[in-house]
Amino acid sequence: MVSRPYSLLMPLNNQSQQSVLCGLCGGIGSGKSYIARQFQALGAAVFDADQAGHWVLREDDVKKELVSLWGTGILDEQGEVNRQAVAQIVFASDSQGEQAREQLQAISHPRIQQQLELVLTQSSEDVVVVDAALLFETGWNVVCDQVAFVDSNEELRLGRCQARGWSIDELRRREASQWSLERKRQQADFVIENHGDSEVTQRQVQSVWQSFCSVPSLAAVNCTSTRPPVLKSDVTLAAVNSPSKLARVICIPSKLFGLNT
Repeated sequence: MVSRPYSLLMPLNNQSQQSVLCGLCGGIGSGKSYIARQFQALGAAVFDADQAGHWVLREDDVKKELVSLWGTGILDEQGEVNRQAVAQIVFASDSQGEQAREQLQAISHPRIQQQLELVLTQSSEDVVVVDAALLFETGWNVVCDQVAFVDSNEELRLGRCQARGWSIDELRRREASQWSLERKRQQADFVIENHGDSEVTQRQVQSVWQSFCSVPSLAAVNCTSTRPPVLKSDVTLAAVNSPSKLARVICIPSKLFGLNT
């Protein structure tokens, strides 16, 4: 059961820095963080919402709120939030799990947004990539200029999840709490294929980046790269769902609360 999107509590404050804000999403185990690192190497600033979520869960007031909801059983021996214990609650496949996800979002989302706003005001980069697993589910896509979807076949995704110690049942349980992959793909502006051929994937990332840099209205963006230039024809490797939006391309990875990647 997928919980309803949690809307932004306030307009994103990005007035002091005219950075292009990009979103990257994909299925669990699709390799979103790998793609994020590729964009970082090309000059983008990366906001790791997963890491931001980790810090949020360490805040005393957050721990108190979560304990008041679910008891001290969610804390480890050091008194910190046990993310696996919280995951078992919020990814339960019933109405209580849906309610718990909404409660967690209501507590975590505003604090993560504050951290993102801080990055936007302090970053000197023209492109900020937001790595957030639940980009669409939580409504973060509405503050992004563009969104890229990372596509990877099920066999590879399952293998990556098993490397984390997850069973196929655990993967299915977490996937059930998210939008379907096809729905995310359709909502994204670009699709980057990550099926195991790193050269193909890197060409797609480079092509999207080069296309972004060629936009006349954004010519001031510093998109220098140490990699060889890519022919513009290669942009076809990255499936453009909305060709009319090519002039405002951007990309990012996904993980929102450090629980669902």
